[in-house]
Amino acid sequence: MKKLKLPLLTLITSFTVGMVSYAEEAAYAQLLSKLEQHPALEAVRQHVIEQREAAAGAGSLPDPMLMFGINNFPADGKGGFDRFAMTSKSVGFIQKIPNSGVRAASVQAKQHLAAKAQIAVAYTHQQLISSFHIALAEKKRITKQQQLLLEEMNLLKQEAAFWDGRLQAGESALDERSRVSADLAQAEAQQARLQAEAAEFDAELVRLVGQHSPIDVPNLILTPWPNVLRIFSVQLAEKDVHVAQANVSSAESAFGPNYQLGATYAQRDNSGSFDGGDFASVQFGISIPLWSKWNQQPKLRSAQAGVSRAKAMLADVRSRTHQQLTTQYAKIKETEATQKALHEKQHAIDTQINSLRAAYTHDGRLDKLIAAKRSLLKLRLQLAALEAQYVRQVNQFNSLFEPAEVEPVATQAIQTTKVVSATEIQSTQAGENL
Repeated sequence: MKKLKLPLLTLITSFTVGMVSYAEEAAYAQLLSKLEQHPALEAVRQHVIEQREAAAGAGSLPDPMLMFGINNFPADGKGGFDRFAMTSKSVGFIQKIPNSGVRAASVQAKQHLAAKAQIAVAYTHQQLISSFHIALAEKKRITKQQQLLLEEMNLLKQEAAFWDGRLQAGESALDERSRVSADLAQAEAQQARLQAEAAEFDAELVRLVGQHSPIDVPNLILTPWPNVLRIFSVQLAEKDVHVAQANVSSAESAFGPNYQLGATYAQRDNSGSFDGGDFASVQFGISIPLWSKWNQQPKLRSAQAGVSRAKAMLADVRSRTHQQLTTQYAKIKETEATQKALHEKQHAIDTQINSLRAAYTHDGRLDKLIAAKRSLLKLRLQLAALEAQYVRQVNQFNSLFEPAEVEPVATQAIQTTKVVSATEIQSTQAGENL
């Protein structure tokens, strides 16, 4: 019977963990769906529609103008149609036909603006996801640090009782007792600060998804650098170059003619001795670029300068983005290395605590054991801050890239985070018993 207990317990545990994991994934997916409806994202989506519809209408002809008139009517108003036989009533229309090249270039420019807005949708989405992950990580950090501070305050109270006993025994321990009181007051101040930070990130989560959910941060995958993935800022700058080039095409096409077509039908008077018949007239007009030296040529030079400016800005964006990403990637690696070093230090302090716990039974120096445990708690406080810092750094870094189709390799920091959780459980158990 005993042989069946362990497999059964393992099966139940695995099933429970699987259910919890599935529930967390479902909750995370639900919150992401709420993030999809964020007003900031919807505003950029509407901007895409705005530009696409503007492009659809940019190449069309202007509305024709319908005209009604009376021709050759006497200026003094006397006699009307009977006095002057050439008086007529007319109806007609005029259709302006702007340069087809200008219209095509305008369509092209607005299509590029629509494509730029579409990139902005993906960029805004990535930024919102990044902010969501960071807020979750900060909430987790705050909760963990609050628990660790409570543990430290309990240790300080135990140490205070230890020094009070020494004082009652007539030993000189007033300085140490005062130090403990000061440390306890500082821990209470830190708790108040963490409470304020919790309210801040609760409000951030409400802003993003409408609730401050307690779900955990999803596993992080650091985008490798350097890589061939598209960078949002560079893509946006490239679209600015395309728009500027379309403006040049429009300015070049403006040297071509514009057209105008008109038609009129007139009904003439046939009273009296004049037998007037109805007549129709057609007009066709074409513009002559007579003043292009003062009109189109400056506009063309302006558009060409706009292309040069957009290309220079693109080169600057590429350079600055490369420098920014290189720096951010280095800082992420620094955080990973710091986490690894602190884990090794944590293992050393655990060993020290075990040694001091054994020595306490002989020398009764509870203060040394408590000091070592407080050192461990401070280290765990630092590790909690580093975990949140790592989440912030990776999300801010990843949000600058277009999402990859191929999943990059997970970084060592993820494995380190798992080690932290296991070590923390052991440390918590060690801290509960003196």
